[in-house]
This record gives sequence, structure tokens and C-alpha cells, in this order.
Amino acid sequence: MQHSRIRDISETGMSILLPEGETCGDLAKPGRALAAILSLPSGVVRLRAEVVHCSAPRGGSGGLLVGACISEIPAEDRDRVAAYIAERS
Repeated sequence: MQHSRIRDISETGMSILLPEGETCGDLAKPGRALAAILSLPSGVVRLRAEVVHCSAPRGGSGGLLVGACISEIPAEDRDRVAAYIAERS
């Protein structure tokens, strides 16, 4: 899922918007392990996640929406994500 965008993120999961033209195929198959690098204002976060679902986003915005559960994230990066979410709440 190169050059995808995180649409929503929580401390336990995220939704990833794939560009138009991508398919749910093997790339976004439920159970598939993903490695993600997020660039937050406080620094880079590296994590691993597992695909839960893949579907067309509501509202016809194009591309596909992949829901993923965060399965592995270093404590420092988890704190960075939690602070990022808190700033936007």
C-alpha cells in the first residue's frame, strides 16, 4: 500500500485510504500484516497492523478504504500517537 493516506487513527486502529485504481486483492486481504510509517508533527512513528476489512469509502471519494488494527508499536511511538489524537480531540 505504498503512497496511501491515513484517513483516521486511534490508539488501536486506523483507516487507510488507497489511491484510485487499487483493488482489495491480496494487498488488503483480512488478516494480512502491514508495516506503516506515519509522519506526525512530533516525529516519525513506525508500527505494524493487521487488515480487518477493505471496502469502497462512503461518499464515493474514489479509491478504497482499508481498516486495520494496530498490532505492534513501540511504547514511545504509542505515546506519540496518543498525544497527536489528544491534540485533535
